[in-house]
Amino acid sequence: MKTTKKLIFIAMCLLFTLNANSQKFKLIWADEFNGTGLPDSTKWGYEDGYVRNNELQYYTRSTNNVRQHNGKLEITVRKDPMKGFEYTSASIISQTKGDFKYGKIEGRFKIPSGKGLWACFWTLGSNFPKTAWPSCGEIDIFEHINSETIIHGTAHWADESGKHIGKGSNFYNVDVTKWHTYSIVWTPTTIKWYVDKFQYHEIYITNAENSTEEYHKPHYILINLPIGGSWPGPPDSTTVLPATMYCDYIRVYKME
Repeated sequence: MKTTKKLIFIAMCLLFTLNANSQKFKLIWADEFNGTGLPDSTKWGYEDGYVRNNELQYYTRSTNNVRQHNGKLEITVRKDPMKGFEYTSASIISQTKGDFKYGKIEGRFKIPSGKGLWACFWTLGSNFPKTAWPSCGEIDIFEHINSETIIHGTAHWADESGKHIGKGSNFYNVDVTKWHTYSIVWTPTTIKWYVDKFQYHEIYITNAENSTEEYHKPHYILINLPIGGSWPGPPDSTTVLPATMYCDYIRVYKME
């Protein structure tokens, strides 16, 4: 029985991969992070200070926490007290500089592992904060916490009464400290999640079914590396700091 289930899983992965590769995409926006210093200001802005989720860091715009180096984006969390917070890190956002509806959004990342670390590559509705969360919609292309070998992919939105809905799934046995490509393929009918071209999650949004109208409006991209917070919990004596998340590129495609 175990062998049969394994063969079925492999067959499904191959089918999902073939489906993903059969689609044609045209590149419309990208950052290869080939510059130096802070990220390209025509493509990225910042979140500043304390933002959410009982996290322990203060977000800065300092090259101590975010920079382009050797063709990569580096976001680094440090034990570096600032304005009452014990740690600093960074969160870059494409809002008003790169807002997208439908297509393929992908990034190649190498993620640090350790208690309290919470690496994220995600989107929010471009109407945020005028439209409050979760009514703006959120797509977590990936989240990774602590020292797990699990990648989490989730959609968050609101029903007609404003109540939060979250639909997620996981991709297992990922060595996040190695390079992997994380992506979504977002169409008027579905959003699909991939790790290295293997699909592991899907939600249906045809005609805004199940109150999914948030996914028929533009979203912007966020990349951040929090520490602590309501999900991973605080770091401990095993957490190695500074810890850096590396991003080789972000690319956005439209479907042809």
